[in-house]
Amino acid sequence: MGLLDRYHGVTPYMLFSCLIYLSGALLYGIDTGSFGSLQALPSFTRRFGVLNPTTGVYALSPSVSAAANSIPFAGQALGAFLSSFTVDWFGYKWTMIILAFVQVIAIVIEMTSVYTSAWGQLTAGRFLAYTSTGLAEMAVTHYNSEVSPASTRGLLAGSMLFFNALGNLWGAGMSRAYATELGDRGWLIPTGVQLVPAAIILTGIWFTVESPRWLVIQGRNGEALNNLNRLRPVEDVNKGYTKLEVDAIEKSLEEAGGLDQGRWLDLFRGNMLRRTWIAWSLFAFLQFTGIQFTNTFAATFYVAQGLGANTFTYVVLGNVGQIVTCLFQIFTYDIFGRRIFSILGGLLCFIFLAVVSILGAGGSAASNNSRSAVNAIVASIILTQTFARWSVTNAFVIGGEIGGVKMRKKILASSGVVNMICAILVTAVVPYLFPTAPGSAGLGARVGWFFAAPSFLLFLFGLFVIPELKGRSLEETDELFAAGLQAWQFSSYKTKGTGALIAALQDDDTEKLRRASVTEAASGGEKYSAASDSSSGRKISV
Repeated sequence: MGLLDRYHGVTPYMLFSCLIYLSGALLYGIDTGSFGSLQALPSFTRRFGVLNPTTGVYALSPSVSAAANSIPFAGQALGAFLSSFTVDWFGYKWTMIILAFVQVIAIVIEMTSVYTSAWGQLTAGRFLAYTSTGLAEMAVTHYNSEVSPASTRGLLAGSMLFFNALGNLWGAGMSRAYATELGDRGWLIPTGVQLVPAAIILTGIWFTVESPRWLVIQGRNGEALNNLNRLRPVEDVNKGYTKLEVDAIEKSLEEAGGLDQGRWLDLFRGNMLRRTWIAWSLFAFLQFTGIQFTNTFAATFYVAQGLGANTFTYVVLGNVGQIVTCLFQIFTYDIFGRRIFSILGGLLCFIFLAVVSILGAGGSAASNNSRSAVNAIVASIILTQTFARWSVTNAFVIGGEIGGVKMRKKILASSGVVNMICAILVTAVVPYLFPTAPGSAGLGARVGWFFAAPSFLLFLFGLFVIPELKGRSLEETDELFAAGLQAWQFSSYKTKGTGALIAALQDDDTEKLRRASVTEAASGGEKYSAASDSSSGRKISV
């Protein structure tokens, strides 16, 4: 498939709809990017920290740091779990409206803590904000996966992590701008900008369409066809492809057992168990390959090394690196596939984290009295931050497609809970490992070994376990797993059921359409009505 053919199904209106939903990813990125730096800002530590009489510097105590960083992830786990229900009950548009309002309330709670100096109130607001982001992560991933053609799903679904990285940069950049501000405005303004994505959602969501797949599940096929006609190229509509696609989606649901979207226990039955543990493992690796450590504690670590205001410059550089690698990933995702990014990402993170740990073997890097060692550690942390982003994107994209017709929402929602449990573990434990404060282990840079080992395991996991789902329709996934393939066999397997037909329609692939039609006829299945290819006068019987 040529480059232009690959992007054939991407229309301006589809991009607009996806971009409005991607504001939810921006919302999450700003929060994580800002708070990772926020807790190292002098304005923030003076308001919520305690004075160290020896150094004369304000800092959060290990217990407050652990609680403030870990408790919000419980809210994100709650949001991820609730996402399956809210989308099933209300649809994607109303889920986005709900989460935007929740975010507004959360930011108001956070900012009014300036009057109480209570980190508990701030953390309560962040818990609520993270409930919103948990809903956003799931809704955005599924919506973009469902409206995009099979050949560009990696680009459009993976863009969620690109916008997340943009949000990280925005948040870190705001903190850099107030690195020397001692007044409360130094942390209130970076916190307040989180209202911007919520405003974008509440303004733009009304101009998007509901997911056609969700409408088919609700039995609203007429609305589904109207929405799909708006999302797909005009020539595909004129050929009748959109009508065939809606019919094929309905047929795939019938083949999977009707409109019922499965039970939670189905996650652990048949080949769905294999899919579940792959998705859960990817989300665990997401946290344990260092992205949470570098995003949350890099600024605090740099300050501990005496880097001062340069701390926030290094944080910004790390976020720029994430954007560059994520941009490369999403635009090559549908060319190189999914597996390669886990294989290379895991290997590179292992190397860089090993460098961090080896150079910091004496404890804090500063204790080595070697500025070159500190610089090497900082560079390796930035590189880890950069390439760990690949594992984040893979987790969400594969997690959003591996469940097939019935179980995608439940697999991704449960994976989101696993993700947050691991995030809570990382953010609750790390503050007691690397600082030299009383009650901490004082490991310094050696804490990198805790993330280097899982990074190497991800490298092996990518080689032997992760399936290749590049270019497949969401409906094809069920056939692939039913065939009992090894991970490296997925890319070469030729599907021949309804899922193959949907992929062919989405990509305007005449050869796939012909093959799917022949298979359908040979199996004695229902024949779809003929679609006319107005550009060539052909009749495509499917």
